[in-house]
Amino acid sequence: MPDAFASPAELATFLRTASQVEADAGSGDVLDTGTALLALSGASGAIRSVCGWSISQETVTETFALGQTVFLPTLNLTAVSVPSAVDGVAWSRNGTVRLSNVYPFAAAAAITYTHGYDPVPDAVKAVCLELAARSYVNPEQYVSVTRGTVTDVFASSRVDQGSLKDDPRLQPFMLPGVA
Repeated sequence: MPDAFASPAELATFLRTASQVEADAGSGDVLDTGTALLALSGASGAIRSVCGWSISQETVTETFALGQTVFLPTLNLTAVSVPSAVDGVAWSRNGTVRLSNVYPFAAAAAITYTHGYDPVPDAVKAVCLELAARSYVNPEQYVSVTRGTVTDVFASSRVDQGSLKDDPRLQPFMLPGVA
């Protein structure tokens, strides 16, 4: 599983709170790293689910039938490696790969490909930080909560897949046909 799109230190900065290092040096409120990692992983997973692919850079090995066109789940294919049984491979950045083989008896081959972004695009990181901050500050996903005579009203409650799909910052990273 790819890493989260942002780090706990970036979430601490986003929330205007101290990282553990800053707290150890005497700064104010400290970010709980474990909770931050959980919030960031959850936010990254939600974004990946809506977009239909990992977005962050990773290398994957899969077996494909030869003599076909494969459409990999990516919008940023950066490298394709094929075994010697494959006579020809043509690929494009959008994830289209055409495979042919030199041996008629070879039906399939393990193909290794690298895709995604390193670093993660700023727009994706911004959405991740916003989602993680909501989860970190309001883990129960309350719309409002009353403590004594004080009521805190949150800007929004649970983020659903529909609101992420409608976020224009994520549109360029969504695979066609992912709905």
